[in-house]
Amino acid sequence: MLRWISWREQLAAAGEPAMFVTWKSERVQHATVGQQIKKLLNKAGISGQAGLHQFRHTMAELMLEEGKTLPEIANYLGHYNGLLGSG
Repeated sequence: MLRWISWREQLAAAGEPAMFVTWKSERVQHATVGQQIKKLLNKAGISGQAGLHQFRHTMAELMLEEGKTLPEIANYLGHYNGLLGSG
């Protein structure tokens, strides 16, 4: 994941908040990411409710364990609306 983040910083257009971007610096569509994750999970023999949303929850939990604040996590996940205060 850390390798991807360093590549993403080089690929993404300035100010683009999306985690996943294409080689053309465009945001990858939500459905595309979900489809790829499902394929990888199936290949690994993992079925059931696992998918993109579960990855988001896991990411939030890991960020909490690292000491990130709720506003930081919400902003990173695209849910920041000011209700949690400033980070």
